[in-house]
Amino acid sequence: MSFKNKLFTQVESVASRITPHVDKAWQDVKGKLDALNGALASQSVPDARKAKVSDLSLRTKGEQAGQRGNNESVSGSSR
Repeated sequence: MSFKNKLFTQVESVASRITPHVDKAWQDVKGKLDALNGALASQSVPDARKAKVSDLSLRTKGEQAGQRGNNESVSGSSR
């Protein structure tokens, strides 16, 4: 077996052993970053505006859902 093949075999062996650990660590890091992002986003909006932003978001989502509902009923009746 050549040096190149031995080296390749060793690299594959090490990679197969560490990949699950790296994947787990990456998932942990992503979770911590998501939590940090949520905390920063929560702090970025003043308390007085949070209720207004929430109401506006719900209203916008409701309007969009109503539009989708109307489009579906219109397209459904034209068939």
